[in-house]
Amino acid sequence: MTTGVATEGDAASAFPSAGFSADQLKDSVAAADGKPAWLTWIASATGETRDFAKRQLVLVQTAYLVAVTAIAAAELGDPKLPSSLLTVWLFESMANLVLRVLLFSRMFVLPAPADFVRSTARRLIPLVCNIIVGCHWVWTSTLFIGPALDATTVVLIVAYLLMSVAAISISPASPITAVVYPAFLWVPFAMCSVASGWAPPALLGVVMVVIGLMLAMTYAVVTTHIRKYITKSDKVELLLMRLSESNNSLRQVNTELQVRRREAQQELEARSEYFTSASHDLRQRLHALKLLTTTVADGSHGGQGPHARERLCATVEDLEAYLNDILEFARCEHVARDPTLASVHLQDVFQTLNLQFEDVAEMHGVELRFRTTSIELIADRTMLTRILENLISNAIKYSRPAAAVLVAARRRDGKVSVEVWDQGRGIPVAAQREVFRSFHQLPYYSRRVEGVGLGLAIVDRLVHCLGYAREMRSVEGKGTVMKVVIPISAS
Repeated sequence: MTTGVATEGDAASAFPSAGFSADQLKDSVAAADGKPAWLTWIASATGETRDFAKRQLVLVQTAYLVAVTAIAAAELGDPKLPSSLLTVWLFESMANLVLRVLLFSRMFVLPAPADFVRSTARRLIPLVCNIIVGCHWVWTSTLFIGPALDATTVVLIVAYLLMSVAAISISPASPITAVVYPAFLWVPFAMCSVASGWAPPALLGVVMVVIGLMLAMTYAVVTTHIRKYITKSDKVELLLMRLSESNNSLRQVNTELQVRRREAQQELEARSEYFTSASHDLRQRLHALKLLTTTVADGSHGGQGPHARERLCATVEDLEAYLNDILEFARCEHVARDPTLASVHLQDVFQTLNLQFEDVAEMHGVELRFRTTSIELIADRTMLTRILENLISNAIKYSRPAAAVLVAARRRDGKVSVEVWDQGRGIPVAAQREVFRSFHQLPYYSRRVEGVGLGLAIVDRLVHCLGYAREMRSVEGKGTVMKVVIPISAS
């Protein structure tokens, strides 16, 4: 389906365009449909017929110059008029040309076809120009048709044929031209020829009929092969333009669907990896728990009974923490779909977290400090607290003994940045993207770090669902700062 639409769109781009927008074409079509039909005979108003008229106007004026030049040359070869009168005729011929070109420029220089449709005065310009040039040719006939069929008269006949054909060629844009222009040429010619006496009325009548039939056939051919294709060009171009826009919309939708498909596939792969890792770790812990339970139950621990029981309790606690982390990670997506937004004083959250992690920090030999703040946010307090819990927990676990962890908030570039600083070993550059993956843990010297590597994965998911941004800056051997950047629109 997309391929087919693209082909139509290509056809739209190849179609002769007047350079108007879809709204302008639509306005033109509506205005043209509301005008009387007789105005179309004076001048068609579509964008394409106007462009066609521009091209044909050059042909008509070229034919006019050729005709004037040929008549003047024939007159100079066999003079019948005084040179002063011939000069006046030549001057009037050029002035006539300039006047008509100026009038036609008013017809073409318009911002949109609809303006031309609504302006009856502009649509009358072709008829006015025909009358002006027609008067010129009436005067020409009275000047150059004499009592004998001389060279000038023959050139005049050829020039009139040339001008008639040129006038008919512009008929799709101005049908009345094909009628008025030849009438101004041949009616005065016939009347002057009969009055001069060299052309018998019967013979002249036959000649006029032949010329009339020839011009009628030319008009019919032009009308049949051209007019029907361009008189409705605005409607056709409007349809093609809309088809092209539909094609672009379909391409955009197709691109979005492909992106979402890739995202869904990546999500499925991530979940598959998540459950594979989770099931592996869970089996390991259950197997260790089974062995310890069997050892304690059978009394086969020798003289290490208290130690075996301590190991059993530690394993149970580790399994409990592991299951809590997995359940927390699994429910993050569901909870984030419907966050409960309310006014949150960040200082209240800091005080709650200070009480929560005070003993944990003391147990790890880490000094935990919270910088006082007066910032108030519009946020989901539970989700924001959960984000900071995981960041603070990680900072404490990975800090050196006797080091410090600082939690602070500050305004920055119209946003609020909540930051957790630690003095741990830092995160290598190559691993800075990996730490946010599920079940990823960094080694810390020879000491075992509690947890299963889901803390930062939970942070990443919650930050993404809330529309926040996370930033990290770490220097190996000095420490790490984790930042949650909240847009000002949410604060």
